[in-house]
Amino acid sequence: MVNRDSRLCALCGVRPATTNEHVPSKSLFKSPRPNDLITVPACSPCNSGTQPDDDYFRKTLALIDEPTPSDALELIRPAVTRSFQRPREQGLRAHFESRLKFAPLSGRTVHQPVIQLDSKRLNNVVAKHAAGVFYEVTRRPLSPTYGTFVLPVRWFEKIIPEDRPHWQQVVWMALRGYRRQVGDGSVFKFAINVAVDDPNGFVAVLLYFENFAYAIRSFARQTHASAT
Repeated sequence: MVNRDSRLCALCGVRPATTNEHVPSKSLFKSPRPNDLITVPACSPCNSGTQPDDDYFRKTLALIDEPTPSDALELIRPAVTRSFQRPREQGLRAHFESRLKFAPLSGRTVHQPVIQLDSKRLNNVVAKHAAGVFYEVTRRPLSPTYGTFVLPVRWFEKIIPEDRPHWQQVVWMALRGYRRQVGDGSVFKFAINVAVDDPNGFVAVLLYFENFAYAIRSFARQTHASAT
């Protein structure tokens, strides 16, 4: 079993760690930040290389109009709004504007502007957080021979009916495992259950701002050669 002293990257499980990574990014938390933020050892590529996606994740959640607004998300929205006025943010602002579409409002003929989210990019950030949570709980990185499937819970009704029981089971099993929140839990909390017969098998649920829930499960890459 690999422990923290080995300083192997918790996110890729391959390269030696040279720094630490917050899971999730500390930018999701309004200052003063809680004193129980999760940090895991990380290599430079996994740390600095994923910062643009961390920023995209934060800004995307801040742009979503939730049915029940999160007070914690309201606290960072002004900073996100101001950031779009900076010259270096014009590329990201143009990205969001290019993905602006119109959709029916609550099924009515009235249409409202909505942003078509880059779900793959968001899921990649959640997968990184899941790897970090796995390390925090087990004190070892997920094997690089394993990957993770990520599915937003809000998509459960959109997937084919045959797959729904599986993902409902993922959530149910995760909630029976270890649970933790960061700070008061209004920004981030998770539940994870690691398999008894597979040290790299796990299911998890990650919840952001009380409104954005993701279900995650690991898989052995050699049995899913076409998965990414």
